[in-house]
Amino acid sequence: MKTTGLMDLFGPGGALGPLAVAGTEIAPLIVSLVLGLVLGASFFGGLWWTVRRGLVSGNPALWFGLSALGRMACVFAGFYFLARGGGFSGVLACLLGLLIARAAVTRIARRAA
Repeated sequence: MKTTGLMDLFGPGGALGPLAVAGTEIAPLIVSLVLGLVLGASFFGGLWWTVRRGLVSGNPALWFGLSALGRMACVFAGFYFLARGGGFSGVLACLLGLLIARAAVTRIARRAA
């Protein structure tokens, strides 16, 4: 018995086949956009958290340094694995999600301040 994966639903014979736009399936782009939202929220949310905690800590350089390395490693890993399997349009969709998350976290941080 053949198991159906998520991408089988969006294929030409799948139940959600009409979601193919101009020869490009839209489902992988939506997944890439959501991944970008998650990466952006974790990166910029982590930055906001680091600034709040780092300024009152005894060793702020350690907070800021380790946080920057960890946040960049997560984002680079996400983009790397996406680029390996998704192609350029997926990377652009992920970047768009990251920028949307940046705007959202900035707005939330301003309200909280």
